[in-house]
Amino acid sequence: MNKTLLALALFTGVISAANAADGTINFEGSVLETACTATAAVSTVNMGAISKVALGSVGATSLAKPVSITLSSCPAAATKATITFAGTPDTDNSQLFKVVAGSGTAATGLGLALYDADGTTLIAPNAISAEKTLSATTDTVYSFTAKYMATKAAVTAGDANASTSFTVNYN
Repeated sequence: MNKTLLALALFTGVISAANAADGTINFEGSVLETACTATAAVSTVNMGAISKVALGSVGATSLAKPVSITLSSCPAAATKATITFAGTPDTDNSQLFKVVAGSGTAATGLGLALYDADGTTLIAPNAISAEKTLSATTDTVYSFTAKYMATKAAVTAGDANASTSFTVNYN
């Protein structure tokens, strides 16, 4: 008798779950005739060399290096845009890009920090930059800065290369 009641109780729960409410999700967007032309000022940013002693505490940073992307020849329909930087997050601080080796061994205990134009807002890997208004008649320049940032108190010497691809998102 108890097994029958238990089975009936479980079956009743299944029936209740099957009667869940329905809903609708609408997707809206548009297709642009053309997109803006995106140009990075340089394809390789020389971060220079920094002593591991200068990065001797968690959060310590190197000098900032400028990075810019210019959007030009934007169609009138493209009024606003953001930029997403794809990349691998650092294992110790997911707000930073992971550094890897070049021809030697990789430095450890640091990541690459990418900042928005204000110089203080970090743009994490796969996150979106601040939105800018586009113009069909003038270029729109997105300015960023990059710094090495210590993620551990003990940074080891080595190559500290990072890579990101960017995508322009039209709003």
